[in-house]
Amino acid sequence: MKHFVAIAGNIGVGKSTLASLLSDELGWDPYQLQGLEEVVFRR
Repeated sequence: MKHFVAIAGNIGVGKSTLASLLSDELGWDPYQLQGLEEVVFRR
């Protein structure tokens, strides 16, 4: 069974740092979805 952890938050709050710490502690491989930072929401 595969497990996934999603991390969300504002810019500069430490999402990448948390992902790195979790991957080291749990022995998981981090995976970052590319392009999501470029999403523009329009009305």
